[in-house]
Amino acid sequence: MNLLESLCPAHQRIVHINMDETSLRVAEDGHVGYVRRPPDMPPEAFRSLQYIAPLGQRRTVFSYLAVLCDDEEVQRILPQVIIGNERTLSVRDQRALSAGLAGSPLQLWRKKSAWCNADALAEWISLLGKTLAPFLGSRYFILSLDACPTHLTEKVARACARAHIRLHWLPGGMTGMMHDLKNAARKRRRLKEKARNLSDADLVELMALRQKGGKGAAVRGTSGPAASAAGSVASPKGTSGSASVTESVPSERSPAE
Repeated sequence: MNLLESLCPAHQRIVHINMDETSLRVAEDGHVGYVRRPPDMPPEAFRSLQYIAPLGQRRTVFSYLAVLCDDEEVQRILPQVIIGNERTLSVRDQRALSAGLAGSPLQLWRKKSAWCNADALAEWISLLGKTLAPFLGSRYFILSLDACPTHLTEKVARACARAHIRLHWLPGGMTGMMHDLKNAARKRRRLKEKARNLSDADLVELMALRQKGGKGAAVRGTSGPAASAAGSVASPKGTSGSASVTESVPSERSPAE
């Protein structure tokens, strides 16, 4: 990462982009507490409203290519893609849903497989390059991907080179420490979850602590829900130091489809 950043021209600003796939299940497995029966509803009436998803639906997933960057202007237009397979997503449904997404950075793709393989990832990188083309004169883009075998392919590296995007592979097992933007999003989500459980008195205490000494004073000077929420506002660990770096396209390694 340090090497890639050092190659940035003086007239350009570095923009870090993190992409990671996640699966979206069509039907979640049932667990205690997911649904609660209203006290005034008889058990028989409640059971009549239940739907038990068959095994096929519980095994069906979509892939979501979630993208984050540290530039607010660029973030608004980054292509976010959901991939469904041909058996789950019909052509008619895909067209109808895509029509409703017109003008949005979210796209719905229909592929033979819902998994993001090297071909789908290279196609997404090509789309990303077209989206970022207007910013190439003023921005220097670095795309960070984890060590998933699909990412470590010549096809992906060449797609990044064609799109004028510098590719940075995170070492295996270090995603949690080096995926900065992803970690920041998780911290923000945890802060929101804690904030929802704060009472009015806790919020007043939190505001007073922040005014007196910032988050450090809040953590050291008190305990409880307010201090816990204040302590959640922490900066993600830096990435300077060791990292897997690629600036040139690999020439000898064959794609690991």
